Amino acid sequence: MAKSLLTILTAILPCLSVLAVDSFQADLSQAHPGSVIHLSGSHTGKFVTSVKGTADAPITIEGDGTAVLVGSDRGEPVLHIKHSYYRIRNISVQQGPERHPGQSRVARNS
Repeated sequence: MAKSLLTILTAILPCLSVLAVDSFQADLSQAHPGSVIHLSGSHTGKFVTSVKGTADAPITIEGDGTAVLVGSDRGEPVLHIKHSYYRIRNISVQQGPERHPGQSRVARNS
């Protein structure tokens, strides 16, 4: 497994760079309003948010064009967004759980 090469935190715009498969969930857990999590490469697992952003400072998960979330468990979403104010950009989702037509691989609580 690859290890994270860089994690940058600034007071103005917290930014987490994630390259390791095992660090994405940890970075989701450490995120706070205004955080930007940058993803690169393939990440396999079940990922769940643990904090909420705000209207003025959403939490952003952004891929670099190579970022792929791969499901590890049938019947479970690849990314479960349990909290409000998340933005997801430029990330592919593959081999997610079996699902019924119209059911997403990314779950959101209402």
